[in-house]
Amino acid sequence: MSARMLAMLAAMGSASLGTPRAPAPDVVVARTFHAGGIPATERRYVGGVEDGRHRGWWPNGRPRFDYTYAHGLMTGRALEWFPSGRPYRDFHYAAGHESGRQRMWFADGTLRANYEVRDGRRYGLMGSKGCVTPEDAP
Repeated sequence: MSARMLAMLAAMGSASLGTPRAPAPDVVVARTFHAGGIPATERRYVGGVEDGRHRGWWPNGRPRFDYTYAHGLMTGRALEWFPSGRPYRDFHYAAGHESGRQRMWFADGTLRANYEVRDGRRYGLMGSKGCVTPEDAP
């Protein structure tokens, strides 16, 4: 077959060979901005479903979050920061569920939570809640 014929077949796609192709899903990258044109968010969708990297920034330009989605489910490492730039969360996901090491901090940098998720169960420090004793209650 000549090179010209191969080029024509390639341009026409596999439908010319009798095998129908599904239309490619729409890929949209949605961006929002803070006042003054400073980027606020960048989110990727495939066929209307979250897919790919999602990032956000505080008005001061520092990172706010960085997530990855696959077919609408969070996957991989998910990071979040305080406006100061200090880390807030460092979580890991598999198919939309927490998986592996999870860490969270207070704004002053002290550790708030440090645990691991294995087989859907959490092991470690989940965080602390202030308790009110009867003597403290109004």
